[in-house]
Amino acid sequence: MNEKACVVFVADMKAQADELGGQLEARGYDVCLQEAAPNDAVAAQVRMGAVSPEIEACLTGAVLKIFLI
Repeated sequence: MNEKACVVFVADMKAQADELGGQLEARGYDVCLQEAAPNDAVAAQVRMGAVSPEIEACLTGAVLKIFLI
């Protein structure tokens, strides 16, 4: 089983997130890409406050967590 990578990104960073996801997949990671509102992305990055179930699912079990804000 491959290690999981989570990329949380804001809408303006979608192209970069897609490119990064492809690079990570090429390196053998199972990649989860999750778009988020800026406030939600920051909250998830600093782990303050509740985050959406989709962001939480992406982050859970990820050995690599990347935030494109």
